[in-house]
Amino acid sequence: MEGRGFSRREVLRMGTAMALAGTAAACAPAATQAPPPAGTEVATAAPATPAQPAAGEKVVVTIFVGMGTGTAPEQQKVQNALAEEWNAAHEDIKIEYMYVPHEESRTKWAAMLAAGTPPAINMPSGVEQVGRFRETNLDIGPYLERDHYELSDFGDLIPEVGKYQGVMYGIVMGVYPSVLYYNEDLFDQAEQDYPPHEWGRPEWNYAALVEVAKKLSLDSAGVDAAGSGFNPEEQDQWGYDEVDCGLGFNALAVAWGAKNMGWSDDLRTLYFNQPAWVERLQWVSDAIWQWHIMASAQQVQAASPGFHTGKLAIDHCHSWRMGEMEELSFHWNVGAIPAGPTGILVAQCDVDGFLICNRFPYLDAAWEVVKWMLEPEQMLRLDLTWGALPPRFSLRERYKEEMKKRFPDLDLQVFFDSLNYIDIPNHESFIPRYGEIWDAFNAGYQKVLTGEEKNAKAVLDEVQRICQGYLDEYWAQQS
Repeated sequence: MEGRGFSRREVLRMGTAMALAGTAAACAPAATQAPPPAGTEVATAAPATPAQPAAGEKVVVTIFVGMGTGTAPEQQKVQNALAEEWNAAHEDIKIEYMYVPHEESRTKWAAMLAAGTPPAINMPSGVEQVGRFRETNLDIGPYLERDHYELSDFGDLIPEVGKYQGVMYGIVMGVYPSVLYYNEDLFDQAEQDYPPHEWGRPEWNYAALVEVAKKLSLDSAGVDAAGSGFNPEEQDQWGYDEVDCGLGFNALAVAWGAKNMGWSDDLRTLYFNQPAWVERLQWVSDAIWQWHIMASAQQVQAASPGFHTGKLAIDHCHSWRMGEMEELSFHWNVGAIPAGPTGILVAQCDVDGFLICNRFPYLDAAWEVVKWMLEPEQMLRLDLTWGALPPRFSLRERYKEEMKKRFPDLDLQVFFDSLNYIDIPNHESFIPRYGEIWDAFNAGYQKVLTGEEKNAKAVLDEVQRICQGYLDEYWAQQS
């Protein structure tokens, strides 16, 4: 969730034009007078040696906010307060926040670079920006080495998200792990056990989820989808959903045995119709049209069975969903995601971080600001206003204390345990023609949701053909 009170889906939903608009602005080339077409690569010269301010000159470090969360009034208040605290304690470096409406952020960033006045930091920023604009993102590896910066508080997996092809461009500042939200009242009425809170239990897999979800999927007569006499035409309760959250399909397919995020390491070949993707998409088709545990597109339009309505028993989604759940009329909690048929357990994770633009002339000053924002006290304040969980181990108990005030019965440990299974590479990783490729995938996916085509292989063969064409065209233009 983005505004911590409104849905992160407004700016961070996977694979849509909205997601592309939110990521494509970071570090466009300085010579660009207008933003490049959606999905295009940016070519730039190597950054110059960092400039040093003249004696007594105050460096202004501008933090650009607009690519994702951070623009809501209550968020601006917290961020501005942090800037004031820094400014009161430093005479040589001043922080200024710049807030840009989401729909204008891309053109604003490009215009500032073209004018030779680049913002120093894009924060919070998403994963795809790390790879797409790698030529104008600062490689912070030398700074980490110079300062002997300690990353052990972040664990083994989370620092990997800030890398592209082995180069560290950023450090994750807020995480949004995925879990299963479940309606305790519906489970109690069906006399079913809640999903386990412990991760990796051998009996908890997608087959087990299907069986319990059938018993939680009811028609208007109260007959469940596991028994005879169930009428899907009169369905008014569903056992499971993953579509409304906009989960990354490439990470979901990893649990079915996919060996990559859908493309080769050199970004030239797509594998959207590999067996694991076909099997995972067929699972979605069967969940809607055979098992009746997930709502079809038509049912969503007619009944709007979101988790908040009380018509959905299990919602597979990220931690940002909590921003929508303080006023619910039923009891709910969170459980572990099941393992796939291969035994693989993966819990995709959305992240927010920072990127320093290497076109900013005073990179040392930008790095000092970023380091300060990464300190536990500042990180916790940012994460609480962003609606993120802190990636630092040392902040977990303090975060839990704060969140218990809002959700006293919620098992927050489930979210933190999810971080042991995050998707590496991340589901939002860079691929050329990102927006067009994922929009084409979603168009095929929609055929399954509507029932226009229930055969997953037929859908993905066509998606593969279209998307590989986009990729081939892109690389032909680079020669």
